[in-house]
Amino acid sequence: RLQCAAGLLLSTNKSISSIAPSCGFLDTSYFTRAFGQLYGMTPTEYRNVHKRH
Repeated sequence: RLQCAAGLLLSTNKSISSIAPSCGFLDTSYFTRAFGQLYGMTPTEYRNVHKRH
């Protein structure tokens, strides 16, 4: 589910609150915590660091 979210973060401009349920997370806060534990940064930070220019 987190790989799904990481892909959407980079391939779309959807908000975090829209991406979370698309990947099976009902609670955006839980999604943000789980994402941070795996990737070491928030979803927003991940998008900013890895987005294609």
